[in-house]
Amino acid sequence: MKLAAAALTVMLATGVSTQALSQTPTTVMGFPDTSCATWTQARTNHQSQGMEYWADGFASGANGVLSQSGSPDFLENVEGGNALFSWIDNYCRSNPRDLFPIAVMNLIIELRKKTHSPAGYKIDPEYTQTFADGTITIEQYVNKETDDWKYQFWVRRKDTFSLLDEPADYPADFRFTNDLKWIVRIQKTGSGESTLYLYRLAPQGFVRATKTPFGDLAWAYLKSRPEWRKVAKEPEYHMSANLLKGLEEGNYRWLGVDWPANRYLLIALSGEADIKGRKPPQTGVVNDWRCRYDLQTGKFDVPPLFSDHNAKAFVPE
Repeated sequence: MKLAAAALTVMLATGVSTQALSQTPTTVMGFPDTSCATWTQARTNHQSQGMEYWADGFASGANGVLSQSGSPDFLENVEGGNALFSWIDNYCRSNPRDLFPIAVMNLIIELRKKTHSPAGYKIDPEYTQTFADGTITIEQYVNKETDDWKYQFWVRRKDTFSLLDEPADYPADFRFTNDLKWIVRIQKTGSGESTLYLYRLAPQGFVRATKTPFGDLAWAYLKSRPEWRKVAKEPEYHMSANLLKGLEEGNYRWLGVDWPANRYLLIALSGEADIKGRKPPQTGVVNDWRCRYDLQTGKFDVPPLFSDHNAKAFVPE
């Protein structure tokens, strides 16, 4: 049974459902082809000690790896190995054809559902957001025990509870596409500064859609265009990337367009710099410049309807 260690960590960290996990090709060391029926028989005959040791070690190892990424300790409140083995007993009686390692992975997923927050973090209800018919909730947890507060973002979806991304210095705002397949995280990064992160729905939950922050990609696109030469000075601070309103509608109808639903994201960029000779020197050098991102092709463009608006975006303010 083949499952790379990295793949195992991703599956368990994202809380992939038990139904999806039971059909996931995997690689594990030890008992790779042993069935649940074999576990049940071994337990009945009091010959399951080796398998029990393996289950304990597998769960402990997964807990250790996941904790390094900020996940809660899912074994903290487990009262000994017998509690784990009883759960596997019940699972294997109901699923005798499943492989024994799959049963242990499903046990870990169930234990992780019962954890609520990583050590030192507490939920901040002010920033909890529930979407659609209540099937998806984003919970933000803050750690106030450190000099620099840190926020974590967790997504509850159906039977999963998964960490969305690495910690940030500030809380964030989130927007979904209407079909609930994409999330945009609007992340404050400093005083008057923000960027964007984009996530897509994958079988194991929501994952990063771009390795580079989405906001950085939008800035890179602007700098690749001929009109970048019109910028009086490259922005030095107060750089922000934000979404235009209308994502929740699905196709930005307020702009008078008839685009396919859940296809595009509209981004606005702004930034300031100090320009000698101006009083005060602090100057808006990019002012609400707009572009569009195609979620299907992964490419940016500038629709003609933004031409007049963008022509004024480089006038120093």
